[in-house]
Amino acid sequence: MNPNTVFSASLVTSLVLWFPSMQACLRGDLDLAPAGLRYLAALAVSRLAMGFLGRLVAAYRATQLHDPAEADTASPVSSPAAPSATASHSTPEAVTPQRRRADRSTGDDTDPDTLAA
Repeated sequence: MNPNTVFSASLVTSLVLWFPSMQACLRGDLDLAPAGLRYLAALAVSRLAMGFLGRLVAAYRATQLHDPAEADTASPVSSPAAPSATASHSTPEAVTPQRRRADRSTGDDTDPDTLAA
């Protein structure tokens, strides 16, 4: 959320919370200093509440704008639901390691994909 919107909402909320104290101050039932302290307390509470609410809305919006299909293709390691290549085999011996071309010696004519581990 926009910080100016959060601040405006917290000011309005603090005035709503302080309204009974303001009426008591205008009637003369409450002095000015305690009424001011009550407004500051209402402002602090409303700023904390609206700040939390603003961050919650921003976090929710960020998760809604994030494409879940893009996350699955971007990092398959972080996706626990996606099956790994080794999980489909029943035994560890069935998985053959892939050889690199740099592992081959220069005079060797064998294919690195057919070498046994």
